[in-house]
Amino acid sequence: MGKLMDLTGQRFGRLTVTGRGMNKGKAVRWNCVCDCGDTTLVTSSCLRHGLTRSCGCLIGNTEYSRKLIDLVGQRFGKLTVVGRNNTVPRGAWDCVCDCGNTVTLVRSRLVSGSYKSCGCGKYQVDDLVGQQFGHYTVIDGPDRSDRVLRWVCRCACGAIVEKSTWQLRTRAGNCHEGCPLTPEILVPRQSSAPLADLTGMQFGRLHVLSFDEEATERCVTHMSMWVCRCECGTIKTVRGNSLVAKAIRSCGSEACRQKLRETLAASFQ
Repeated sequence: MGKLMDLTGQRFGRLTVTGRGMNKGKAVRWNCVCDCGDTTLVTSSCLRHGLTRSCGCLIGNTEYSRKLIDLVGQRFGKLTVVGRNNTVPRGAWDCVCDCGNTVTLVRSRLVSGSYKSCGCGKYQVDDLVGQQFGHYTVIDGPDRSDRVLRWVCRCACGAIVEKSTWQLRTRAGNCHEGCPLTPEILVPRQSSAPLADLTGMQFGRLHVLSFDEEATERCVTHMSMWVCRCECGTIKTVRGNSLVAKAIRSCGSEACRQKLRETLAASFQ
């Protein structure tokens, strides 16, 4: 192995070597200071062969980008740059948002307009406190700790539980774990929309016989239930919206599923 050449004090592009740095594996690295003021570690081969000539500030070094090297005081959307952050590789900028939060971003994201705030204005959140969803009343929130908006709710049974916005808007009729209110106890919400009469209609292999009032009253999702006879002879109660949307087209037995597969296959031949 040849003698190590000391590069201390030598200049390579915009980099001036200040001393020996920590090796990266078997590669010898040197501490360098760039003309822009940043420091960086560069291997001997990259310096001597001209592969690295700056801390990274030469990338996109046009007249426009040179004017934006010092961003302190500049404003990008709701963000105001307050200083340079040299703890991030290739440098970044500490910014203060109009809402008071701070965020650190690299120059390219600021200049390109990818980030115009700390994230406070990305989503508009409706205040659900005081509103009632099914048998849940929202009493506090929201909590963003796991990136999902969760609200503190009081159940009709008296229990305090957490529910996400999605659960409140789409699954408000579902009981929480350990809730003594069974679907039979809950009073179904009366819909103001007129009930479509599906009696006598055919949906796939299902023929609608009649409206099932008792099953509809028990349904916590407040949907109409219909008694149907499948072509195989099976009697089955099905939600009306599932029939209209063609989500259910048979009683679900293996024989019916096979028959539907054969019908679909024949339609493509």
